[in-house]
Amino acid sequence: KIKQFHIPKCKGDKIVKVSFRGVAHASRVLEEKGDTVRVDQKFDWPVARPIECHEVLTVQLVIHNKYLADKPLGTYTLVLQKLVQDGRVNVCDSLIDPNNKPLPASVEMELTYCTPDGESTAPSWTEQQMDMDQQMLIDIEQNIANLER
Repeated sequence: KIKQFHIPKCKGDKIVKVSFRGVAHASRVLEEKGDTVRVDQKFDWPVARPIECHEVLTVQLVIHNKYLADKPLGTYTLVLQKLVQDGRVNVCDSLIDPNNKPLPASVEMELTYCTPDGESTAPSWTEQQMDMDQQMLIDIEQNIANLER
Protein backbone atom coordinates (compact mmCIF):
# COMPACT_ATOMS: atom_id res chain seq x y z
CA LYS A 1 0.00 0.00 0.00
CA ILE A 2 1.42 3.36 -0.98
CA LYS A 3 0.34 5.96 1.54
CA GLN A 4 1.69 9.30 0.31
CA PHE A 5 4.48 11.34 -1.19
CA HIS A 6 6.03 14.54 0.16
CA ILE A 7 7.16 16.65 -2.77
CA PRO A 8 7.65 20.36 -3.48
CA LYS A 9 4.71 21.92 -5.30
CA CYS A 10 4.67 21.36 -9.07
CA LYS A 11 1.97 21.64 -11.71
CA GLY A 12 0.20 18.79 -13.42
CA ASP A 13 -1.79 15.68 -12.59
CA LYS A 14 0.28 13.13 -10.74
CA ILE A 15 -0.02 9.35 -10.81
CA VAL A 16 2.05 6.51 -9.39
CA LYS A 17 3.39 3.63 -11.46
CA VAL A 18 4.44 0.56 -9.50
CA SER A 19 6.15 -2.39 -11.17
CA PHE A 20 7.25 -5.84 -10.04
CA ARG A 21 8.37 -8.81 -12.18
CA GLY A 22 7.61 -6.85 -15.35
CA VAL A 23 3.98 -6.19 -14.39
CA ALA A 24 3.09 -2.52 -13.85
CA HIS A 25 0.11 -0.98 -12.11
CA ALA A 26 -0.88 2.69 -12.24
CA SER A 27 -2.86 4.68 -9.70
CA ARG A 28 -5.72 7.04 -10.28
CA VAL A 29 -4.93 10.77 -10.54
CA LEU A 30 -3.73 11.77 -7.08
CA GLU A 31 -4.94 14.60 -4.87
CA GLU A 32 -2.51 17.20 -3.58
CA LYS A 33 -2.60 19.20 -0.36
CA GLY A 34 0.38 21.51 -0.09
CA ASP A 35 3.53 19.43 -0.36
CA THR A 36 1.69 16.15 0.37
CA VAL A 37 0.36 13.97 -2.42
CA ARG A 38 -2.03 11.41 -0.93
CA VAL A 39 -2.24 8.00 -2.55
CA ASP A 40 -3.79 5.55 -0.03
CA GLN A 41 -4.00 2.87 -2.69
CA LYS A 42 -3.19 -0.82 -2.46
CA PHE A 43 -1.45 -2.68 -5.28
CA ASP A 44 -1.48 -6.50 -5.41
CA TRP A 45 0.60 -8.97 -7.39
CA PRO A 46 -0.54 -12.58 -7.14
CA VAL A 47 2.68 -14.62 -7.12
CA ALA A 48 2.83 -18.22 -8.33
CA ARG A 49 6.38 -18.73 -7.05
CA PRO A 50 8.00 -17.30 -3.92
CA ILE A 51 9.69 -13.91 -4.10
CA GLU A 52 13.47 -14.11 -4.16
CA CYS A 53 15.66 -11.82 -2.04
CA HIS A 54 17.27 -10.08 -5.03
CA GLU A 55 13.99 -9.07 -6.74
CA VAL A 56 12.99 -5.40 -6.75
CA LEU A 57 9.85 -3.30 -6.58
CA THR A 58 9.93 0.02 -8.44
CA VAL A 59 7.71 2.98 -7.54
CA GLN A 60 7.66 5.97 -9.87
CA LEU A 61 5.83 9.27 -9.36
CA VAL A 62 5.00 10.87 -12.72
CA ILE A 63 3.20 13.90 -14.11
CA HIS A 64 0.46 12.43 -16.27
CA ASN A 65 -0.43 14.00 -19.62
CA LYS A 66 -3.26 12.73 -21.81
CA TYR A 67 -1.56 13.74 -25.05
CA LEU A 68 2.20 13.54 -24.37
CA ALA A 69 4.44 11.02 -22.62
CA ASP A 70 4.34 10.96 -18.82
CA LYS A 71 7.15 12.94 -17.18
CA PRO A 72 8.88 11.14 -14.28
CA LEU A 73 9.27 13.22 -11.09
CA GLY A 74 11.17 10.62 -9.08
CA THR A 75 11.72 6.91 -8.60
CA TYR A 76 12.13 4.61 -5.63
CA THR A 77 13.53 1.09 -6.02
CA LEU A 78 13.33 -1.41 -3.17
CA VAL A 79 15.24 -4.70 -3.03
CA LEU A 80 12.81 -7.14 -1.43
CA GLN A 81 15.25 -9.02 0.83
CA LYS A 82 13.90 -7.54 4.08
CA LEU A 83 10.29 -8.11 2.95
CA VAL A 84 11.00 -11.78 2.22
CA GLN A 85 12.64 -12.21 5.65
CA ASP A 86 10.13 -10.29 7.78
CA GLY A 87 6.91 -10.47 5.75
CA ARG A 88 6.13 -6.81 6.40
CA VAL A 89 8.10 -3.60 5.80
CA ASN A 90 7.28 0.07 6.36
CA VAL A 91 9.25 2.46 4.17
CA CYS A 92 9.74 6.22 4.30
CA ASP A 93 12.58 7.20 2.00
CA SER A 94 13.74 9.71 -0.62
CA LEU A 95 13.02 9.45 -4.31
CA ILE A 96 15.90 9.59 -6.78
CA ASP A 97 16.26 11.21 -10.19
CA PRO A 98 17.44 9.36 -13.35
CA ASN A 99 21.08 10.06 -12.30
CA ASN A 100 20.56 8.34 -8.91
CA LYS A 101 20.75 11.65 -7.04
CA PRO A 102 18.37 12.06 -4.07
CA LEU A 103 15.48 14.47 -4.59
CA PRO A 104 13.74 16.70 -2.03
CA ALA A 105 10.81 14.27 -2.26
CA SER A 106 9.92 11.15 -0.30
CA VAL A 107 7.54 8.20 -0.39
CA GLU A 108 5.73 6.47 2.47
CA MET A 109 4.53 2.93 1.92
CA GLU A 110 3.78 -0.34 3.66
CA LEU A 111 4.54 -3.70 2.06
CA THR A 112 3.19 -7.09 3.06
CA TYR A 113 4.21 -10.43 1.57
CA CYS A 114 2.11 -13.57 1.67
CA THR A 115 3.74 -16.69 0.28
CA PRO A 116 2.08 -18.51 -2.65
CA ASP A 117 0.55 -21.00 -0.19
CA GLY A 118 -1.35 -18.07 1.34
CA GLU A 119 0.55 -17.64 4.57
CA SER A 120 2.34 -14.50 5.65
CA THR A 121 6.06 -14.92 6.23
CA ALA A 122 5.85 -12.71 9.31
CA PRO A 123 5.15 -14.64 12.50
CA SER A 124 1.91 -13.41 13.99
CA TRP A 125 1.56 -12.42 17.63
CA THR A 126 -0.91 -15.22 18.29
CA GLU A 127 1.45 -17.90 16.92
CA GLN A 128 4.29 -16.59 19.10
CA GLN A 129 2.03 -16.35 22.13
CA MET A 130 0.71 -19.87 21.53
CA ASP A 131 4.25 -21.25 21.32
CA MET A 132 5.18 -19.53 24.59
CA ASP A 133 2.01 -20.80 26.33
CA GLN A 134 2.62 -24.31 25.04
CA GLN A 135 6.20 -24.26 26.33
CA MET A 136 5.00 -23.03 29.74
CA LEU A 137 2.53 -25.94 29.93
CA ILE A 138 5.27 -28.43 29.08
CA ASP A 139 7.50 -26.90 31.79
CA ILE A 140 4.68 -27.10 34.36
CA GLU A 141 3.96 -30.75 33.48
CA GLN A 142 7.66 -31.58 33.86
CA ASN A 143 7.78 -29.81 37.23
CA ILE A 144 4.71 -31.75 38.44
CA ALA A 145 6.27 -35.01 37.26
CA ASN A 146 9.48 -34.14 39.15
CA LEU A 147 7.52 -33.33 42.33
CA GLU A 148 5.63 -36.63 42.16
CA ARG A 149 8.90 -38.60 42.11
